[in-house]
Amino acid sequence: MNEAQAVDRAHHLLRRGFGHHAEFRDGQLQAIIDVAVHKHRLLVVQRTGWGKSLVYFIATKLLREQGRGPTVVVSPLLSLMRNQVAAARQFGLRIGVINSANEQAEHRAIADEVRRNRLDLLIVAPERFDNHWFLNDVWNTSLRDSCGLFVIDEAHCISDWGHDFRLSYRRLLTIINALPRNTPILGTTATANQRVTDDIQALLGSTMKVMRGSLVRDSLRLYAIHRTLSAAERHAMIHQVLSEIKDSGIIYCLTVDTCNDLAAWLTEQGHAVAAYHAQLDNQTREALEDKLLRNEVKALVATIALGMGFDKPDLGFVIHYQMPASIVGYYQQVGRAGRGIDRAIILLMHGDEDDEINGYFLKTAFPQEEEVKQVLKALKVNVDVTLWELLRRINISKTKLERVIEHLVTAGIVTRSEGVIRRLNSNHLDMKLWSAILERREREYAEMYAYLQSETCLMQYITSALGDTTSQKCNQCAACTAHQPIFRSEYMHIVEQAAAHLTPKPFAVELRSKLPIGLKLTDISRDQVIPRDRRTVMVLARYADPLGQKVSEGKYQLNRFDDELVDLASRWVREYADQFWGVRPRWITAVPSLRRQLLVPDFAKRLAQRLGLPYRPMFVKVLQTREQKTMQNSFAQLSNLLGSLELDNTPLLSPVLLIDDMVDSAWTLTHCAALLEFAGCPAVLPFALASTRPNHHARSVKSGSQAPSS
Repeated sequence: MNEAQAVDRAHHLLRRGFGHHAEFRDGQLQAIIDVAVHKHRLLVVQRTGWGKSLVYFIATKLLREQGRGPTVVVSPLLSLMRNQVAAARQFGLRIGVINSANEQAEHRAIADEVRRNRLDLLIVAPERFDNHWFLNDVWNTSLRDSCGLFVIDEAHCISDWGHDFRLSYRRLLTIINALPRNTPILGTTATANQRVTDDIQALLGSTMKVMRGSLVRDSLRLYAIHRTLSAAERHAMIHQVLSEIKDSGIIYCLTVDTCNDLAAWLTEQGHAVAAYHAQLDNQTREALEDKLLRNEVKALVATIALGMGFDKPDLGFVIHYQMPASIVGYYQQVGRAGRGIDRAIILLMHGDEDDEINGYFLKTAFPQEEEVKQVLKALKVNVDVTLWELLRRINISKTKLERVIEHLVTAGIVTRSEGVIRRLNSNHLDMKLWSAILERREREYAEMYAYLQSETCLMQYITSALGDTTSQKCNQCAACTAHQPIFRSEYMHIVEQAAAHLTPKPFAVELRSKLPIGLKLTDISRDQVIPRDRRTVMVLARYADPLGQKVSEGKYQLNRFDDELVDLASRWVREYADQFWGVRPRWITAVPSLRRQLLVPDFAKRLAQRLGLPYRPMFVKVLQTREQKTMQNSFAQLSNLLGSLELDNTPLLSPVLLIDDMVDSAWTLTHCAALLEFAGCPAVLPFALASTRPNHHARSVKSGSQAPSS
């Protein structure tokens, strides 16, 4: 097929998919010809909504008609894959998807279709190339040498400097470098500045062409509220927008906890909204996406789990409840809106908590040097070890250990297959680049603040930050029009309602559901599963919140908890005991400490007096142990605890309120509850003044709600 034939055929396919009068956007046809006819390596940097997937769909059709093998599309998100599948079918493409949402039987059926050359396009998650079965039974045997086109969707993920860098993408370099020389490669992204583009070219070869278009989105009306708003003001502002705008859209929040709370409150105000985040199962998320696509909900209150690839042409607004970490991430998210309509509202707000949340994400982006050293010290060259064995040897959390291992695999220092980890050499991880990247991300966060306060064109600010120096003033954003969103007088009372909703309430923290292999608590159960009724703790405050700081002050400075905490605890135990535990306490005891022997018992005695219940000391601390908050995984936490506590009294045979100051690992409360129940106490009701766990592990409980369940 020569170039002229390919051009004619591409136009025919476009019009068959989109109608007789459809025309390619600037650059689309050239990109198709580059990969389908000239077999180039091409990086396409074009605005959100430009139609990057259209390029590889039509290119796939042309390549298949030339007798080439199927296209392989590496795609990072399930929502992105679902949209790609729906769009590809417009062109009559036979598609397969292999990701974590598929059953194994479905994987094997798709693999069989690949072997028989019955698929035109295979969409895979990058992590599939780490899977032994996929790599050896599908890729190496059926696709590596026959792949007609290799597509890296959201290609910025392959660059260390990209805003969404992923190690699974970086490991694709080995796959790409092993492709035949004449295999065309297409990378697509909307968020690659010059540094990221240069890095991708360096990684994929100097022969890679770059097609960069204008990033301006004419349909977006950008607004940014300069001043810091309280949570109640932001709740009310969103209520006002939803009440006045006809379209449906997305409301972005930084945490799962905020998504759930805001969605619940907006629902109470009569808005058809739902929370969307990564803790929901795939089926639920897909159902919510479909509801938004069909305008059956006004909005999804979402984390960035709803982002790249979600395609709803008539999405009418994107609101940010909190400020994202970078301009490139912000552009990616607001780019969901206004793709098929002339006008979409984009509103950015920010709160006092933004710095802390974004700072946490920044701090945990890479492993700490000491964590890497611990892991490397525990790994011997050419000695197989499992993750659980490593956790027993070193004081590091499972999540952090997984992250370190992933970096070591990418660096070629260890392998991981079928649950077995093996160190290949005595090399060490080069962590110098991490510091440079973190410094860059701190500057990107500062850029977001500058955008928030900008008096110049907001669209021009964004596109310039992304490397587009050709853009002009949009003449329609808040800065260009000197128009800022304001509260209408009829909505002012909503701020007070929202503030009442946001008044602190107790929340539930779930204790551990299963013991680490090889460790035992007193008669928990034969299979080491902790019964469901021992898992719910009523917690007074989150450690980082103002009330939590009052708990911290009482523990570490005053050695006495304030009477305000006693008053609040007594009120909440009276009001919420039935909802949390289904039973009310009849007496009170406390978790002991050798460091602060009187602190928690003193609080428990005052609470018992306030509730009119007897207090009985039950435990004696027989061993001095390290503070639980310094223990990083379940093995270390429980090993630090076992043997340190004994019963020193006979329990009353009625439900007991078991009080501790902080929930760190949650093993202390679990262990004390087990001792009490083994001694004959019929029900143990755990209570803590503060939780140091991240917000997404906690669930608020409101008056009249059902008891929390795990």
